[in-house]
Amino acid sequence: MTEPGRKHEVSAGVVVFRDGEVLVIRNRFGEWVLPKGKVEPGESLEAAALREVREETGVQAEILRPAGMTEYSYLSEHTGEPVDKAVRWFLGHVTEDSGRLAPVPAPQEEEGISAACFVPWRDAVVLLKYDADLVRSLAADIAGQDQA
Repeated sequence: MTEPGRKHEVSAGVVVFRDGEVLVIRNRFGEWVLPKGKVEPGESLEAAALREVREETGVQAEILRPAGMTEYSYLSEHTGEPVDKAVRWFLGHVTEDSGRLAPVPAPQEEEGISAACFVPWRDAVVLLKYDADLVRSLAADIAGQDQA
């Protein structure tokens, strides 16, 4: 997908499940999306994905496995130039700290995130601006594992 001469970005995120719910955020454009962000130099995809979830929502997650990749292009807000972006996704769940309840998500307001919450995965599929198919597929995988 990357075209020669165009800027390329790599981001990573975790689709965080908890008891049939998935973690979503409302971004600065008012869109419901999954938490993700740019991979910093020298940072692994997994470390970036976990850091972004923690920064954007305050939720500590654990990665269970890779969950695929999405690719798209967008126009840079700063330069107006096209950017090709690849997002590496991981399936994860909330880590439990000594049996305590999972934290209540807190949006990273300084980044324009106005809400962070867990919603039933079927509701997330309807709410999400992007990646609804990813959530649907992962929820089906989880349900299949629970029955195995």
